[in-house]
Amino acid sequence: GPGQNMYDKYRNVLGIFLNELQAGKDLTIFGDGLQTRKFSYISDVSLPIALSGSLPHVKGEIFNVGGDVASTLNELAAECIRAWGGDASGRKIVHLDARKEVAHAESSHQKLRCYFPKLPPPVGLREGLERMVKWAKAIGKDLRPVEFGAVEVLKN
Repeated sequence: GPGQNMYDKYRNVLGIFLNELQAGKDLTIFGDGLQTRKFSYISDVSLPIALSGSLPHVKGEIFNVGGDVASTLNELAAECIRAWGGDASGRKIVHLDARKEVAHAESSHQKLRCYFPKLPPPVGLREGLERMVKWAKAIGKDLRPVEFGAVEVLKN
């Protein structure tokens, strides 16, 4: 969502995609793009975290908090291009050599829903992207990159 780092080239695929779109570049994906993730909007994560500090029945419990719908990186890239609009419609998705990463990062949130039955419906990927793109075009463009040294783990 708004406020996240769009300039970290090692994490945060959504920020990376928006950075590439803002710079007029094609979107890059490591591997075939069939890797899946469950993307979540910040309010969907922050609300249960904030509530957990004031609810005695959740003390000491461990929850998976995040999105419920798995999307491939190819789907995310296409949705980013759509949400950005305008000149982005001609951008391509470029697949680079695969990295050593988890192919499918997903978890169940059933326990969270049992302990927090009155949480509002999550913000969907499309709506979340619309909000993020609006912010990126208005404010994100003025932020500066955060530089990191090598962070890729090449060998275990």
